Amino acid sequence: MKDWKKIKQDLILFLKTEVEKAGLKKVTVGLSGGLDSAVVAILCKEAFGENLNCILMPSQFSSKSSIDDAIELCEKFDIKYEI
Repeated sequence: MKDWKKIKQDLILFLKTEVEKAGLKKVTVGLSGGLDSAVVAILCKEAFGENLNCILMPSQFSSKSSIDDAIELCEKFDIKYEI
């Protein structure tokens, strides 16, 4: 079994490679406040640094805690975001 650091580095390399193949330099990620999008956002922050922007799109079905969690993650990891 691979160690977690190797898996993380493989995921970051994959993200960088795919974005470069598309000819892009900046990345926008949807952030819901859930675990899946939080993991993706943090990996993208490591891969793209300041070239990452997260979008929070709460609806009438979104809980206040999920929005708060998404904002807290962005602030903790210094990720630019818009609501």
